[in-house]
Amino acid sequence: MKHNKDKCVDCGKNRKLKLNKLCTSCNSKQTKCSNCNRKRKLKYENNKLCTDCYHTQQFLNFNSGNQDIDNLIKATHNHKLKLQYRLEWIPFKDFVDIKRIGTGGFSEVYTA
Repeated sequence: MKHNKDKCVDCGKNRKLKLNKLCTSCNSKQTKCSNCNRKRKLKYENNKLCTDCYHTQQFLNFNSGNQDIDNLIKATHNHKLKLQYRLEWIPFKDFVDIKRIGTGGFSEVYTA
C-alpha cells in the first residue's frame, strides 16, 4: 500500500506540517521519545524521537574511515552533553578556502 506524503501515518488525515509524519492531533497524543521515554518536541520528520536521540541517530550514521575517531565522536553523543559540546564528523570535501597557517616538527596546521 502506497502512503500519501500529505496524510498522517496514523489516522490518514491531512497534515499541516509537512516535516512530520503525524497530524497535529495524533502528534499531541505522542509526547514521549520512543527511545529514551523523555518529553520531546514536534520538530523532526521522525517525530517519535526527542531532539537528543534524533541528533545522536543522525550523527552516528557516518564513517570517517578511522575507527578511533568514530569511537571518539560516538562517545560524545549521549544525553548528558549539550548539543554544542558534541563532536561531529565533517568530510574533507565540505571544507572550503583551506590555507596552511603553520608547520611544526610532527604536524601542519590549517584553517578553513
